Amino acid sequence: MLIRKIIFTALMSVTAIGYIYASVEIDSQNFIVRQQWPWSSKVVAEFTVGGEIAAPGAVATVKAYDGDELICEVPGDKLSGDVFITTVGRKRLAFDPAEMAELKSRGVISSFRLGIEYVDGKVDFNAANILYVVFDLEKEASAAGKIQVLTESDITGGSSAREGVGPYGAWKRRYWDAGADTVAWLGVNDPVYKTTKMVFRHVPSLTFTMGSPESEPGRLPNEAYDSYEDQKKYYLAETQEKITLPGYYIGVFEVTQKQWSYFGGEVSFHNNILGDDKPAHYISYQTVRGVADPKEQVAASSYCGGLAAWAGDGWKVDLPSEAQWEAACRAGTSSGLYDGTDLPSDLTYYTKDGRENIKLIQYAPLAELANTFASVSVKDRFPISVGTLKPNNYGLYDMLGNVGEFCLDKVKPENNGSDKMIALRGGSSDNWISCFSGIAVFRAAARAACQNTDSDRQLGFRVVLERNAASAE
Repeated sequence: MLIRKIIFTALMSVTAIGYIYASVEIDSQNFIVRQQWPWSSKVVAEFTVGGEIAAPGAVATVKAYDGDELICEVPGDKLSGDVFITTVGRKRLAFDPAEMAELKSRGVISSFRLGIEYVDGKVDFNAANILYVVFDLEKEASAAGKIQVLTESDITGGSSAREGVGPYGAWKRRYWDAGADTVAWLGVNDPVYKTTKMVFRHVPSLTFTMGSPESEPGRLPNEAYDSYEDQKKYYLAETQEKITLPGYYIGVFEVTQKQWSYFGGEVSFHNNILGDDKPAHYISYQTVRGVADPKEQVAASSYCGGLAAWAGDGWKVDLPSEAQWEAACRAGTSSGLYDGTDLPSDLTYYTKDGRENIKLIQYAPLAELANTFASVSVKDRFPISVGTLKPNNYGLYDMLGNVGEFCLDKVKPENNGSDKMIALRGGSSDNWISCFSGIAVFRAAARAACQNTDSDRQLGFRVVLERNAASAE
């Protein structure tokens, strides 16, 4: 308690200094620092950034001094809030001096100094406060500003409200009242982000339970939605598993036909599903990656290879693993659906011939999803424009429904011995995948499988971005 009080007193002499990049500046007259003592030793600094910030942005730094002697710089992973700055305006930083041995042991710190440093062409894409990465596909690979990053503060305009409209359009904090308390950027539904630009949402490093409990309505022993008899015959039983994932970025939308045109080959899309903002389809896992083995790097001639080459050194572009896909779909929930609910337990999921009693389709807030794809005849169940239905808490659209999405992993059959079966996630608008499971396929843990060379109007994909470990920021 004494240490907290001493630190709080010393922090009254904080100074604000803008340096390194002259056009970025801090308004030292509008700089507020406070500590949440006595209930917490955390320090909060609010400040206003002015001037002009060139792409790709600037980084806020905090350094502790004893007079003119530098004690240490607060590590970036100890700072939260507006660490990476892409816009001018009001900003907020927080850190806890009591968590740092260099500061906790000193007792009295004469001053902390806040700095703004230009990034000089490099961005720490692993920084916790970078929420979205936007690719401008209209720009050449060598063009400046082809990649934009947006922080939570950029999206919300610095507001901590439940929802609102910020510089980039509407947003909601926790779209559903379950799961992760995080910002869903709704303004991303602008057509430009589905066609000439491509948006990726950051999924932070996390540990979660993959799969579903045996008690979950609609679950099958292996979660593989082939025919009722085949799923019992061919696939290994699935159990829940604790999975730890490092942070990554995943596409906000399924890759659209316009986005496919930049790096994909010639494809004759189905006439009823033609449209720049509709999912790319009639493509195969092997077309997307260029290689069949998940352990091999994507081929340079493939869609993923072309996008990676355009993005530049340090980026890895690929299909999501099943774990990455499910973590992104769940967005912090553990229920059958990403709105925090399960399917009704009294729903008839299977009859003797594997057909569902469709008349019981109404359920929960995500009824819109099932009704969209189940209330029309099979021959008319075509994928629709991406972003038409409600997103999950991460602001990701069409994770359930629309097209079945390729995942990186192979499905390991028990009896048929094929090594060409790959996992599909998310269900589809058609009964190509879901005729034997109805709405049960619209659960976060549900899965299907197809050959790695299969293509169909109901097969599409979204991609994952990761930073290569060897790329220095």
